Amino acid sequence: MPLIVLCGLPCSGKSTRAAELRESLQKSTILPIMIVSDNDLFQTDSKDTIYADTSKEKNLRATIKSDVHRALSKEVVVIMDAQNYIKGYRYEVYCITKSAKTTQCTVWCNSPISEAKTWNEARDAAVRYSEATYVNRRLIVGLALQFPKLI
Repeated sequence: MPLIVLCGLPCSGKSTRAAELRESLQKSTILPIMIVSDNDLFQTDSKDTIYADTSKEKNLRATIKSDVHRALSKEVVVIMDAQNYIKGYRYEVYCITKSAKTTQCTVWCNSPISEAKTWNEARDAAVRYSEATYVNRRLIVGLALQFPKLI
C-alpha cells in the first residue's frame, strides 16, 4: 500500500503529523498503518551525537530506508517519519516504492525556523536537541538551505 514520506526541519511537526495521519487513516481504512520513525532509533546515541557525526547519520538513514523497504506491501500503509532532507535519498525511497509496485506521496512540514526552535525548547530534555547542536550546527540553517522552495 502507499508510502507517505514526511520531511522537514528537526522539530517542524513531522511526528505530530504522522500520529495525526495514522489516526485519520485508521478511521477510513481497514489496513494497518505503520510509522517508521527516526525517533525510534535513538536508543544507543542521542540525536546530538548522531547528527554531529556524518557516518552515524548515514547509518541512521540506511536503517530507516531498510525498515521502510521491509514494511512496504499491499497490506500496510507506511508513514516514514524522518528528516528526509536529502533529495537523492528521497529519490532512492521513491525507487523502492516503485519496485514494490505501490504509490508514494511526500508531505513537507514547512515550519519557520523560529517556530521549530520554540518547539524544540518545549520538548522534554531527554528528546530535545541541545542548544549548541540546534543553533550552531547545520541542523537548522544548513538543513533549511537544503530543502527546495515549493511554490
